[in-house]
Amino acid sequence: MSLSGEVRARKPERRLFEAAAAECGALLSAGGWMVGDNPETDMDGARAAGLRTLWVANGREWADVARQVDGLIWKPEADRWDGDDGAAGKRVS
Repeated sequence: MSLSGEVRARKPERRLFEAAAAECGALLSAGGWMVGDNPETDMDGARAAGLRTLWVANGREWADVARQVDGLIWKPEADRWDGDDGAAGKRVS
């Protein structure tokens, strides 16, 4: 994981994605995946950096057909977990 404060860059800046790849011992040019829930900072930034994208929907529809994602994780609002009760988590209604 790369923290934006440590590299003085924020998503969607390419420099942050480069730092994250370097932290994993890889080059950004080798490719990789960005998993995120924000269309602008996560998906657009990753695409501009040459990464494939996996969007965490959190119950939302992907409305912008001009933007492309490589895949999505559908996580309906009713199936979200708040994690307050240990490893099992509990359902948030």
